Amino acid sequence: MHINPCWLRVRTYDMLTVAESFAKNHASDVFSMEMWGGATFDVTLRFLKEDPWRRLEDLRKAIPNILFQMLLRGSMQ
Repeated sequence: MHINPCWLRVRTYDMLTVAESFAKNHASDVFSMEMWGGATFDVTLRFLKEDPWRRLEDLRKAIPNILFQMLLRGSMQ
């Protein structure tokens, strides 16, 4: 399976374009949205030159009715 790298670097502006509509039309269909995890922080800063904390704030304003979650990895030793 091939994943187009363009989809891995979606700008906050583009997310916000659909965020309010998604929240309005699909809130009853989803429990939560994964907003963070893997390389999200790195990609936002290094490649998109955006503030990852601002991204979360802006998306929370646009999607107030759906829970946000994050993928957290670690090792147990």
